[in-house]
Amino acid sequence: MTALTSIIIPDSVVRINGYAFAGNSNLETVVFGENVEVISYNVFENCTKLKNVILNEKLVIIGSEALKNCSQLLTVSLPKSVTYIGGSAFSFCSSLIDMYIESYVPPVVYSDSFQNANANLSVWLII
Repeated sequence: MTALTSIIIPDSVVRINGYAFAGNSNLETVVFGENVEVISYNVFENCTKLKNVILNEKLVIIGSEALKNCSQLLTVSLPKSVTYIGGSAFSFCSSLIDMYIESYVPPVVYSDSFQNANANLSVWLII
């Protein structure tokens, strides 16, 4: 698709719409600007080299299939602001071994949000 290997989402962006970066097989790192609240559906689907996702403290929603088949993704740290993880959001993230959730109340998660992800995935609540 493109040779883009890293993205810094500007602070002016509040929502990333569906399929915005889907299929970018070279993308390795995404850094979210401080005002992103919504990662819509399929935004990073099939970004198979994506390893680093640095979220912000205002993120609320991770949409359905947002990071589906990001097979190189190892660790995700969710800020306490995240209240919703859509269906299949992390499906087929076969390398995902740790998810850190910084909240007293975990987000709403669908039963298939981690379908076919790494069977050894550990979820850590940080309170």
